[in-house]
Amino acid sequence: MNSVLQDRILFGSDWPMLSHDRLMQEIPLLNLKDSVLEKYLKKNAEALLDRILG
Repeated sequence: MNSVLQDRILFGSDWPMLSHDRLMQEIPLLNLKDSVLEKYLKKNAEALLDRILG
């Protein structure tokens, strides 16, 4: 995800099977660059919604 796919990933969870606390503890284990982490958690979703909603 740190290279080619960084603009194609979105955060998703398996809540309520996995708690938000657990997810927040495990996200750093992905070892994403800060810029990619921002895309994963926010920017890519915003871009997708902008395209859908215009």
